[in-house]
Amino acid sequence: MALSLLSTRGYRLHGLTIVKFVFVLTDAMSTNIQATKGAAGRLRREATVVAIGIGREVLHSELQTSASPSDANSLSYVYSVENFDALNGLIGRLIDATCEKCGVSHMTDIFVIIDDVSESAMTQQELSAALNGLTYIAHYLPAYGQVNGQTVNITTIGDLGYRHTSIHNATDLDSLLMSIQSIRQQQSLCYINECDKALAINISSGMIQIIPISDQNSDNRNNSRKILIVFSSGRFVDKALVKLELHDELGESNIDIFAIGPGYDTDMEGLHALVKEPYNVFSLLDNNLETFDVLKSKLLYVVCS
Repeated sequence: MALSLLSTRGYRLHGLTIVKFVFVLTDAMSTNIQATKGAAGRLRREATVVAIGIGREVLHSELQTSASPSDANSLSYVYSVENFDALNGLIGRLIDATCEKCGVSHMTDIFVIIDDVSESAMTQQELSAALNGLTYIAHYLPAYGQVNGQTVNITTIGDLGYRHTSIHNATDLDSLLMSIQSIRQQQSLCYINECDKALAINISSGMIQIIPISDQNSDNRNNSRKILIVFSSGRFVDKALVKLELHDELGESNIDIFAIGPGYDTDMEGLHALVKEPYNVFSLLDNNLETFDVLKSKLLYVVCS
């Protein structure tokens, strides 16, 4: 039907190039994935397709295959319904496409939490998948060491407390990759200077300690975007308690929180307890790292003056 509308209602103005956009609002849970993929391919030949995920269970990989690839107008054409700031940036860029008023911003403060609490700790295989995903994200970030570039901090939360496994605000890719490669599941003892005095009882109490730090403006980066990415199995003993404990903190925080479960045994209900928005939950299956491409509009974003 969308193709029919494009062909019958398309028009040309003398001397102007008309660009067509199609906004697709979907939960991306097709009953016939191959048919949807084929229809999306045909639609992309006629227009730029913007895919917007809606609902509690969104299949991000299908959004990615439905949307048009990134171009000079946008770093990503995949959005969640709460990404109105990203959509505003896209709209501003399209309206003023001939001017240089817009540009890519790398000014993002990224905080990563690895859940190693005993009740919900990832298996070795799941942890390996999580670290592969984190490595993929690290390779995508381009602005290391720049004043207005991104910053990255990684913390492992376990029964013994917090282990900061990356250098503070990693300034180059090699240093960050070494930090990621050094992450191990915590042992039964806390080594000197590796763990804080406070003990984490569960993932929510650990996150409550990290979120205010993430929310604070550091190094006068008042305009930086704040992102918190939590890798967890979601297998909490009491998911309702986790959600209740995080309720006030999530409501007061301006940080964007994403929960990622690396594997088929991930408890999605548990991951939903960690976030404000249901579409910020991702499942990393079969090591499909392209799932993280959906985060592009958050990690790097277009801003217009």
